Parts: sequence; C-alpha cells; structure tokens
Amino acid sequence: MAKYILVRLSIISLLFLSSFSCGVKDEVNPDLEVFDIEEAGAGPNCKFDTAKLAKILEEDIHGEIKCLEANLDNFVKFVRRENPNYISLSELKSFIQRFFPENADKVHKLLGFVFKLNTLLLKDPHESISLANLPLLFELFQIVNIEGQKLSKELKEFNKNTYWENRNTMFAAASALGTKGLDVTKRRKDNETSTLDIPDFLEKIKDLLELTDEQFNIDLIKDYLFAKKLILGGDKNILTSSQFTGLLEKAPSLLITGLDAISISTKEFKTKETEWFFYFDLVNDLRSFFFIQPDSDVIVEQDNLLRIAEKLLDNKYDIVKQMGSSIKKVKPKLIGGDKQFYSYKDAKALIGLAQDFFGAQYFNDITYSHFKRVLDSPLPIINLRNPNLPEYQLFSKSQIKYLWNEFRFVTEHYRYFSDSAGFINFHNTYKRTRKGYSQNTTLRWAFKKLIHAYGSFRGERRKEVSIDEMRVLLYDIKGILKEPNLNF
Repeated sequence: MAKYILVRLSIISLLFLSSFSCGVKDEVNPDLEVFDIEEAGAGPNCKFDTAKLAKILEEDIHGEIKCLEANLDNFVKFVRRENPNYISLSELKSFIQRFFPENADKVHKLLGFVFKLNTLLLKDPHESISLANLPLLFELFQIVNIEGQKLSKELKEFNKNTYWENRNTMFAAASALGTKGLDVTKRRKDNETSTLDIPDFLEKIKDLLELTDEQFNIDLIKDYLFAKKLILGGDKNILTSSQFTGLLEKAPSLLITGLDAISISTKEFKTKETEWFFYFDLVNDLRSFFFIQPDSDVIVEQDNLLRIAEKLLDNKYDIVKQMGSSIKKVKPKLIGGDKQFYSYKDAKALIGLAQDFFGAQYFNDITYSHFKRVLDSPLPIINLRNPNLPEYQLFSKSQIKYLWNEFRFVTEHYRYFSDSAGFINFHNTYKRTRKGYSQNTTLRWAFKKLIHAYGSFRGERRKEVSIDEMRVLLYDIKGILKEPNLNF
C-alpha cells in the first residue's frame, strides 16, 4: 500500500478542493472575495465518483480526473487571490475554515500534503500551486492512471516462481511510467530547486491516514534512507526536485535490479558460466547506481545496518549480537575507515569486493571451459598461455593479468580439486574440476585479503601473518564463527 499512498492522496486532496468550489451561496467574504458560482452560470456540468478516484491504480478513471480538473478550474475562476498566478495554501485554508468548518482539520492535512508533493514534482514555490502547472499536474494523474495500473498489476502479481517469465513486461511498465512522468516534470518552469523533508513528509502521511506504528514504522523507514544518499546524493533526509528527476530516471532499472536480486533462487541457468556472469553483471549494475560524492561523506552508521538486520531476521537469531562486534573489529582492517561509520569510500570498497569475487568466478569458469580438454589430463600442466578470450573485454588489462596469473598458478601448483559432490581426489594423478578451481581461487583470494589486513612486512616484498597476528584475527572474527557453530 505504501507504494501508492502519495499518488492517491494527491488525487483525493484535489477532490476536496474542487468539491468545495461547487455551489457556494454564502455572501462574499471581504478578505477572500468569493463569488457565487451558480449565479454566475459556471456551476459544474459533471459529477465524479469519490470512491473511483481512490482507485487510480486499479481502474480507468479518465473521466473522473477530467471532471475534477474542470471543477478546480471553476474554483480558480471564482476565488480572487493575492497573486492571480498561484493558488496559495493559506488562502485555501482560510476559505475552507470559513465555509466548511466541519471538515477543516482533515482537509488542512490533505492540503499540506498535496502542496508539498506539487512543490517537489513541479518546482512550485513553497505552499503555492502555479496555475500554469495545473495542466501538468493533471497530466501526471492521467499517466499514473494509465501506466500506473499496468505496473501496479505486475507488482501485485509478483511471484518469484513466475518473475523471470514476466520480467520484460515488468520493466516495460516501469519504464513507460518513469519516462512519461519524467517528460512532464521536465516541461515545468525552471524555478529554483524545491526540497522535501522526507521524515516530516512521512509523519504527515502517517497522521493523515491515521496509521499505527505497526502499519507505518517511520523509524524503520528512516534506517533505509541511507540508500537515498548513496543513490541520489545530498542529505539522506532531504529530497530535492532535481534528485526526484534523477530518481525517475533510475527507477525502472533500480526496480528490476532489486527484483532480480530477490528472485535469484528461482532463476534457471543453462551453464555455470551464465550463472557467474549474471551475478557479476548484477553487482556491476548495483555499482552503477552510486551517486558520485566525496569519499569522506558518511553514508550509513554500523548500528543502522544492524537494526535493519535485526528487523529482517525478526530477532529469531542472536546473529546481530554475535556478529556485530566482530564486524566492527574487522571492518577498519579489511575495508578501512572508522569502525562505526561507512563512508562513500567504504561503500565503494564493499561493492568492489563483490565485483572482485564474482568477476574472478566468471573469469575462471570461461577459462576452464576453454582449456577443458587440456585440464582433463591426469598429468602436470605447465606453460599455459593466456588465450585472451573475447569475454575478457569485461575486465581491465590489470585485472586480466592478475586473474590469469591466479588461474595459471592453481593449474601448475595445485594437485587436489574437490568434485561436484565435495570430495577431493587424493591420488598420484591429477583430477581437475570446475568446482575445484572455483574453491581454490576463492580461498587464495580470501587469504590474501586477510593477510593484507592482519599481516605485516617481514621482508621487502610481501606481508606475512605471525602466530600472534593469527590469534588477533581469530579473536576478531569469533562472533562470526560462533553463528555457524564454528567455536574454537
């Protein structure tokens, strides 16, 4: 429901405005100068269904939206305002308080909501709606009704088991809504960039809909707002109109990438190569969404991430307490920076680890497939030459050099490889396996990272880990090892 609250409230808010513009028979208020609409012959010539307006993402309500626009036009024509080019929030509140006191409190909340939303979408000044932007606002409502219905239907029917069959339809629906909405917002006047205080806006939504903490946990939502800074930049609690435009541009790809990650377990891969490529491509997509900002900018606090983990795990396990302290100890050594905070530099380092891992798996798999006939030999193999496969173009020259050297080293120096069942062949001949290459290269990669983090130079060329340093490592990761019952 939360996905559609903003749009529905906007329509409902304008519904109240247009409803109040019909059949005003009171005497003229000297402050507002409200004229009798019916006596002027400009009464509404259509009626709209309030219940249908609330179903903007479920039914075709084109007629209701057009009727709503016509009624609001009448309101504009017969209420003289301080600035004839704008509808001001204070003037509307005064009008409603005088003529409709029984509904004033509820309507004031709705008005505050729709004015904030309009400021963000169409860059109108604070607490004002430009008459020039009204057609754009209603055009957005029509787009949401037509294209939003399609996306809403896909999201409601989302199922991991059928997602991959419907993925293209989902992306097309999201793209159509984002592209058409973006086109409208780009036609607004080039006013100063407007801002929206996200926590304050969430509070207004909660108050307006009279939601409980269980239904709408703002504190939990706040914990996720670090993603806004990471993807759009700026203050995590503030959304500007230019950032909203950026969000519209990224939204379809963000949605599909997120759903891809959620639905990985149900995806069928023809080969191991295609599977590793999928994972590698997915983390590269995630990295591409990062908004470039100073390396020192703090993105999120460690405790913030732990609260999210606690919520996701529903506190069923003691995993957060067990692992939290270990992560704080390991993070500065493995990733860098402060143990309590993750900066933009740290975020890049974390996603970089994922890119390195999945990139290496993909590289090893395509290389193994290329050399399979040679690697099936039970004899030692030396002097393999880099095949420079077309797939290597995904990597930089330095990455290719490093990954190739690792593959060749395992080929020439490792004798034992585990098979698909996890068994290792101890014999006087070689029995190399695809899985064995994956495991051996992964272990080499992990040990190198840990040695770099915990070791020290005892020679001129490379770091080594002493027994005491190994003790420090084991002590630091004690909480992590306890979770899978790897006590020591």
